[in-house]
Formats: sequence, C-alpha cells, structure tokens
Amino acid sequence: MLYDPYCEGWVTVDGQLVPGRHEAIVSQSLFDRVQQVLDSRSARGQRDRVLFHYLIGMLFLRPPSRKYYGYFLCRARQEDQCALPHLAAWQVEDAISEHYAFLSVPEDFAAAVRQQIEQTITDQSD
Repeated sequence: MLYDPYCEGWVTVDGQLVPGRHEAIVSQSLFDRVQQVLDSRSARGQRDRVLFHYLIGMLFLRPPSRKYYGYFLCRARQEDQCALPHLAAWQVEDAISEHYAFLSVPEDFAAAVRQQIEQTITDQSD
C-alpha cells in the first residue's frame, strides 16, 4: 500500500499514471519521503514487516487487496506438490478455532507453564 501512487491521488490507466478523481490521502512530499525510506531499507535487505498470525509457517496467507479477500493455500502448492484448493481466511480460522475447543494439554505441563509465567512476572517486577 505504501508503494501505491493511489495514496497521492494517481491511478494507472493503460500503464500510465494519470491524476485520479479522488482526493490524495497523503501529500506528494510525504509520499516521496516514504518511498525514500522504503527504498533505503530494501536496498540493505532489511525487512521490517513482522507477521504474527498463528498459522505462519504452516499455511501461506495471501493478503487482501482491493479486488480479493485474504485466503490460505498449502505451502506445498507453491512447489506444485499439493492440489488442495485455496480457502478463504475466515474459513480456515473458524475451523481452527473449532478444533482448538477440543484440544487439551496434560495437567503437569499446564502447571509447569503456569509456574514459568509466574516466575517471569516476578522476575520482571523486581
């Protein structure tokens, strides 16, 4: 989104940038400064985006765009090793939430985790 000239009032028509009919969301100078920052970070190979979705590494999430909604696909599909269909993000998230309702952990494990959490809180409070 930060690379999209739509933010500054432009649209692309037949590969050419033309003034849009909409009001710019940001000024030209702010857009240019953002581009400079993004370009300098990408030139160093720095990646500031951090995704905290609980399915990271298990499934590949396609982010929503103006025309499409977020969906998941099997990571093996990228190497043509899986034929599972794309699934809307909400469908996958609902199915996982329903599945989690039936999961449990052994009581000794839960007690050990609680003890570590309490110890961490105590250590950070000191």
